[in-house]
Amino acid sequence: MVKFYDGLAGGLIPYVRMLAWLNAVPDAPPGNANLPNRSKRDTRSRGEIKRDAGEWVAMPSVALGAYLVDYLMEVGPVEPSGMASAPISHREIHYWQKNIGVTLEPWELRVIRRLSGEYLRESQRATA
Repeated sequence: MVKFYDGLAGGLIPYVRMLAWLNAVPDAPPGNANLPNRSKRDTRSRGEIKRDAGEWVAMPSVALGAYLVDYLMEVGPVEPSGMASAPISHREIHYWQKNIGVTLEPWELRVIRRLSGEYLRESQRATA
């Protein structure tokens, strides 16, 4: 089961990282922090910027387990934690299952939590 879990998660991680990168709003370039019109800073995500420019982004292909990415995005890829974000908790997934009427297998829960951590790490890198 461990090989299956690692293989499935490994196939989904590039897709989730790309989602995080596309959903990130890049920080203002250095040197623009003291501009008087800071409110005019572009607050669009990378995905929105690329879409508005007419650019097409090729997403990594997903062979198996795409429904787990859908579940991750439905639960919310991360959750608030003090002054930052954290991977979604077991508690959050538990109540999502209860509210939606879905029962995940333990390995599915592990994959979703692992994907949440990957999403968080990539979104933090993508905004720096």
